Amino acid sequence: MHAQRAHAVYLVQQRHAHYLFTVKDNQPTLAAQLRRLPWKQVPVLHRQSSRGHGRAEIREVQAVTVDDLVFPHARQVVRIRRRRRPLGTKRWTSEGAFLLE
Repeated sequence: MHAQRAHAVYLVQQRHAHYLFTVKDNQPTLAAQLRRLPWKQVPVLHRQSSRGHGRAEIREVQAVTVDDLVFPHARQVVRIRRRRRPLGTKRWTSEGAFLLE
């Protein structure tokens, strides 16, 4: 299931269910709104470091409560941030993902 507003409305209002959607850049307004949240002020809830497959990787998880998103029934946003670098190098790359609940 994709992060579509109609799916969220259906799940919450008709099925009385919860949802957890991954937000990608094909939802540019919503993705931009999530990137603008005050992430520097949100504590990291979990941090994991690992080495394997020829690289070092650090993963961080943050969560924030929201009530004014442009997405129906969204009450919490989770950010997962991954930083990795090939072993033997100094250059880190970074990627992130947002989840709506």
